Amino acid sequence: MYPLLHDGDVIYINRVNFNRIKINDLVCARKKNKMFTHRVIYRTKNYLITKGDSNVSADGKIYVRNMVGKVYKIKRNGEIIDPESLYLIQSSLYFKEIVKVKKAFEKENLNFVFLKGLPLHLYYQGIHPRRFYADCDLLIERNRFKNATRILKNLGYVKFDTSLSRTQKRLRDKEVEIDFLKIVNGFPILFDIHLEAAFLMVQLGQIDRLYPQKLIDAFTAKLLQEKRHIDINIQRFPILSKENLFIYLVLHLYHHNFQGTHRFDLIKKLINKEELKYSTILETISKFRLDNFIYPCMFLFNKYYKLRNASIPLNGLRPSTAAIRLTKRNIRSVNIFDDEDRISSGVKRFENAFFLSPNNYLRKSLIFLNKQVLYSIYLVFSHRFSNILKSFS
Repeated sequence: MYPLLHDGDVIYINRVNFNRIKINDLVCARKKNKMFTHRVIYRTKNYLITKGDSNVSADGKIYVRNMVGKVYKIKRNGEIIDPESLYLIQSSLYFKEIVKVKKAFEKENLNFVFLKGLPLHLYYQGIHPRRFYADCDLLIERNRFKNATRILKNLGYVKFDTSLSRTQKRLRDKEVEIDFLKIVNGFPILFDIHLEAAFLMVQLGQIDRLYPQKLIDAFTAKLLQEKRHIDINIQRFPILSKENLFIYLVLHLYHHNFQGTHRFDLIKKLINKEELKYSTILETISKFRLDNFIYPCMFLFNKYYKLRNASIPLNGLRPSTAAIRLTKRNIRSVNIFDDEDRISSGVKRFENAFFLSPNNYLRKSLIFLNKQVLYSIYLVFSHRFSNILKSFS
């Protein structure tokens, strides 16, 4: 549960009614003769799913018989800590930094929009998050990136390199997403600056063989043009239009290999709060050839979540026969509660991008002549071969 819980911490628990346990509550449970304290990430009437914040795998189903209690305070080095207070401190610092960046961008007349992050959480949830917030994503015009970089550096941020290696970074033919990091009172504040509405393999740069770059460019322009503003704590934030936000959040879920219940939860809040024009959504999906990527996401939604009008986007989509077959054969069994290590998630992301690509088979097969793809394949095999050698040492 790091960074919330540290070794040596003492937790205090209360017995609570099972039906009153909520998403993001910290609970102590016992399963297979092991006791653990993890976060609730999903629940039904009969069971919970819990997972450690820094764990790759979830704990499976937690029933009433497994419950020990709910954590209500933590003792560390003789001091009592309220987890809810820690979340509030972190999100308050984050919000303050977001406002600084927003005002600086507005001062230089940058065309930008918040794709996701704390402003959207506050707008759709109505309260500060009950967990540490990871990052904040903004989309800006590519020709204003230098301005954005200067602004962020003046505010104390530094570029945070997420490349797999120096060679991979050098081979990348363009930047799609750049991270900026700053530590504020011990808390990391991270901004992901997107230069285009990319949702496939951002580490590879341009992969026109799998999805036309001209459509990415047109979709990016659409997102920047069709925006709206929301008010939070007397501040106005530019975000995507309702319909475009739905599409982007679903594509973001696709990008993460359909995993992460918090991504499902945000889309659920959007659907339940807004009156979405599904005809407009379907028209955009068709225009930008996104059916194959959206379809498996909505398939999993219908499997795990009960949503108002959830069947409309699914029934109106026109995925290829191959996409339907892949979804029913492989994607339907995806464990949305688990995470993956970076190498495994990258491999799965490439497989999904290849088989769900709307391009014909011959055209998308040419992606294997891409030097970035070839080098990435080399990295994967090197990593796995190294792990095999370590297992014998």
